[in-house]
Amino acid sequence: MREFIRSTGLHERDYGPRAEAALALGALRALESRPQLEAFLRDRNEHWVVAESAALALGLMGATGSGALLREVASDSSDDLGVRVYATIAIGVLRDASLAPALEGLLSGSPDPELRMAAAIAIGEIGEASSVAILARLAASPTEEGSLRAAAVLALGRAPRDPSDEVSCLDLLCRALLTDRDNDVRRTAARILRRWPGHPRAVEALAKSARRDTDEPTRAYAMLSLAEVIPEGIASDHGREAREVLQKALAHPGSVEFGFGALALGLLGRRDSACAVPLRMALDSVRDPHDRSACALALGLMRDPASRERLSAIVSEAGADADLRGWSCVALALLGGSDSGTSGLLCRSFENAPELDVRAAGAFALGILGDRSTIPSLRNGMKAENRYERLSAMCSLSYFRDPDTVREFLDFYKREANGVSRETVLRALRVLSCGGEWPVIAEIARDLDPLLTWSRYPTLRWLFRLD
Repeated sequence: MREFIRSTGLHERDYGPRAEAALALGALRALESRPQLEAFLRDRNEHWVVAESAALALGLMGATGSGALLREVASDSSDDLGVRVYATIAIGVLRDASLAPALEGLLSGSPDPELRMAAAIAIGEIGEASSVAILARLAASPTEEGSLRAAAVLALGRAPRDPSDEVSCLDLLCRALLTDRDNDVRRTAARILRRWPGHPRAVEALAKSARRDTDEPTRAYAMLSLAEVIPEGIASDHGREAREVLQKALAHPGSVEFGFGALALGLLGRRDSACAVPLRMALDSVRDPHDRSACALALGLMRDPASRERLSAIVSEAGADADLRGWSCVALALLGGSDSGTSGLLCRSFENAPELDVRAAGAFALGILGDRSTIPSLRNGMKAENRYERLSAMCSLSYFRDPDTVREFLDFYKREANGVSRETVLRALRVLSCGGEWPVIAEIARDLDPLLTWSRYPTLRWLFRLD
């Protein structure tokens, strides 16, 4: 597969397949493709999407020999800003301490806010003690813009932790969450504190933020993180307090915090089965389809077996909202099990639902469920007219990691002359190659979510849509 992608995908005429081929090779850690990827990055006439993908791929594959080139691109003010941001993040993913001074130079000297934010994140990934100290000063600086201080908070939370510095770092993040005046800083602190599971200081700060913060998104992220930091061993003590905080969010249907509160209850419910009761009640009583979708997904996240019949009824209800039916498909798959009725219902949703979103959700749910008897249905989906539907089927097939599926993908690629279809195949191969997850980059993108969802910087927001 590696050789096919390298010898064929990287030479496609259309930029989309070339970019996907680069990302797939990065996920496969195909170091033999490094010269071609470096050539993409050096060529100023190359499409910027391909150049960005090449930079990211070099980081993903651990191409430490490409560090000097990535540093050169990141520091070149005449190059495309997006390419420079990706090159900067790739330096962080390489975790090469010799490149930390270049990142510090970007952090202190670049006029581009997005590049400075990327440099802060990359410095955190490398985790050099002197650089982490710079991040701590930046996060606490009253003169820097909030979004940059938020990036420093994120980087501190992600940086490798020395036990001697852990308490001071946690204290800084908790102060940022509870006292900083900037929304970006508090939102990011709320999200990143989930990386301190079981720590009483983190639990206390997140509970206070979820109850009292005046910013709705901050309360929402605090609720999600609160559900994640409460350890299983003390769920009976802290769980009740957290459950009360999260249940209060369900009293405000139609708000952002309702959905986040429901999802947080679902996460907490994996260790506290009492969370299922308010979620079931809300699923049956609220009217907003987005709120009901959050409740359905939450019940799936907590693997609540008593909800299977209700979720199945929603999926089967032709007149129900499409989003609600789609998320109920995913929730059913999360419940798992070898129930042939569930597999059949999800197959019918994928094959026959009139709404594209429901069909795509059905395909995604089949990949989560992992029932190999559904593979023929997904293979038929590769022939669908709609590209999104084909991609959904292929990506779900990727989760099965089946050798026959790889051969089928490659045969499909060879038959298709359309560049968009070939891009779809390469994206599916990329998903297959890394088990459906982006190593490191996926974590960075998820941690960046508070900055991206409500960011004032649209370029940065777009760059990290790494679906």
